[in-house]
Amino acid sequence: MNSPYFLYSIGCSTRPICDFIDILKKYHIKVVADVRSIPYSRFTYQYNAEFLKKELLKNKIRYGSFSKEFGARRDEDFVYLNNTVDFNKVMTLQVFKDGITRIRHGLEQGYSIALMCTEYDPLDCHRFSLVSRGIKKILRISTSHIYDLNKTKSTEELENEILKKFNLQFDLFENRDMLLERAYKILENKIAYSRPHSENINAIKQEVFDYV
Repeated sequence: MNSPYFLYSIGCSTRPICDFIDILKKYHIKVVADVRSIPYSRFTYQYNAEFLKKELLKNKIRYGSFSKEFGARRDEDFVYLNNTVDFNKVMTLQVFKDGITRIRHGLEQGYSIALMCTEYDPLDCHRFSLVSRGIKKILRISTSHIYDLNKTKSTEELENEILKKFNLQFDLFENRDMLLERAYKILENKIAYSRPHSENINAIKQEVFDYV
């Protein structure tokens, strides 16, 4: 999928902040769009929002929080099916679409943008199975998923991987798009956030967690 825009994703994981910034510079990223539900970490303080923003600004990289738009833990009861977030429902939310509009505006202004979350592997993270998927559906823009300084995979490459991983093959009754829907659903079932029946979402958000 050809595009004049530069959209990436990256997982901060437990990398030293200097290594993280080196990777951003390698790919000429000018904006980090933080898609974590709660932009704080108990174990990797260097990725707490305020500290991260300051370090990025020192390197002329802008920081934007997209927790409301793209976070995997949701306030909206509508998106929960059996107390687990349904990604297809999230993609119908106006706030999610507004987030995609923000991304589009940034790309149109010439910024190269990285969607940032916690997990190293995009297949373990909603930045692939929810956010970049939604952007691809709405904007027809593919994301390059960064692993390390010299390793990236496109959304299409990862989609091929999950089709193979889950042994989903074309046949007379299912085309590629239908198979991808099934593959994404399998991923979603592995990583989507589930809440206890009595959970108070607003109370949870006051705590400091490692999160998706």
